[in-house]
Amino acid sequence: MNTQNNSQPEALPRVEMLGRSPLRSRPVHLNFFVVFDNTVHEGVSFTLDEMTVYAAPAAQEGGDIPPLPKPGESLQALLRINLHGFTFEVKTRAILRQHGMEASDPTLTFAFENLAPTHREALRRIIRSYHAGLVASPSDLLDRSDDPTFAETTDGAEQNTTRGRNLLTLGLSFAVILGALGFIATALYDHAVFVPARFATVTAARLDLRAPEMGQVSSRITAVGTRVARDAPLYSISVDALDTERFETTAKLEALSIASASGGGVATAPHQDTPPTAAPGYLQPAFSLASLDTLEFASDDGDLAFAADAEARPASVNAAAGEPAVGQAETRALLMARQRALEMRKTALDAYAPCDCIVQWYQEDGAWVLAGDLVMTLTRADPEALRIETLVPVADARNLAVGQGGAVVTPISGAPFHATIERITLTPDAQPRFGFPDRLRREDTLASVLLKADQPLDAAQIGQPLEVVLRRNSLVARLFGSGA
Repeated sequence: MNTQNNSQPEALPRVEMLGRSPLRSRPVHLNFFVVFDNTVHEGVSFTLDEMTVYAAPAAQEGGDIPPLPKPGESLQALLRINLHGFTFEVKTRAILRQHGMEASDPTLTFAFENLAPTHREALRRIIRSYHAGLVASPSDLLDRSDDPTFAETTDGAEQNTTRGRNLLTLGLSFAVILGALGFIATALYDHAVFVPARFATVTAARLDLRAPEMGQVSSRITAVGTRVARDAPLYSISVDALDTERFETTAKLEALSIASASGGGVATAPHQDTPPTAAPGYLQPAFSLASLDTLEFASDDGDLAFAADAEARPASVNAAAGEPAVGQAETRALLMARQRALEMRKTALDAYAPCDCIVQWYQEDGAWVLAGDLVMTLTRADPEALRIETLVPVADARNLAVGQGGAVVTPISGAPFHATIERITLTPDAQPRFGFPDRLRREDTLASVLLKADQPLDAAQIGQPLEVVLRRNSLVARLFGSGA
């Protein structure tokens, strides 16, 4: 009969795996010492888990030399590692693992026991720096925060101070968050209620004076910003060809008067088919319409003479040729009409101020201009004629209306005043006003808004930037997309 063995099988011994890094097991040869009680041993090498020292003490602080410890014996040890400029000390317990008596210099190998985490981390950094070819510095061994050490070294007063600082930091954080939320809310409110104005300034009605003909400018203005009264002379343009033509016409009139006087007042009958017979020895003067430019002075004796061309013939010759003869009265009338036309052209070359104006730009004295060139730019100096002009997006212009109010702030004084919308134009470059930058007028996505201030404006503010705030005509239109 077989007997059944009910005994439990023996438990196998537990296998523990120890992960070892090659850097942790590779010894570090630095200058260090280990103090056991009253003896100091010079170090050979150390790792993250153990250290090796010479068995013979390097120094003794008094008393007899204690016997060598036995393997497995635990001792209180002070590890001192000499680094550049400072010494790193670690207090720990070490267990003797083995004696190295076979070497010429006997050694002792100790294993660290209950090494503090902070000391272990510092020792790891020293080993890592050594393997990297560097020597650890004090900053490498400091942690950003050491809660256990901090808790042990702080007293109640310092803890209260820290708590107060934390509360202050928390309060400041809440204040910053609330300020950011308020800023965001204000920005959203402004975007929903107000129309953003890109640029605003004081402008005035612009008057551009251009040259009617090519000539040389003779200016009466010496500086930009000069105020001129109405009908004050501004400039004149000299045209040499016009002056020459005026002098020639005047000379022809004088020549015609002298010729009439020398002929005894006898004139031809312009509309007769057969002209009367002239007195013997007397050449009766007669002129055709094309002979106005043929009168000239003789170059020898200064006496008047008529040009001997095909058209300057006696009346009988003109009649025979089929051309109607023109009498001296009609010739004088034509010359006088031409003279009046030349005088009108001369008068148009003299410019006068059309109103009480301010000169904003002008051609220098002696400059040459062509027909149509800009000679001078004026603006009205009347405060009632000044307006505030601003640009707004075209998409937002539908939320504005003529007669709607707005607020204007002058950056210099900072005092706000009220203004009323007078005109809204989708083509800003079509408004002939001075003071607004032309480059801004060329943007197709902007509309021009003209405002009339409730208080008088100064002409010195023309071109100065302002802050304009325009309220939307309908907030519902902004929110729901249907506006007036």
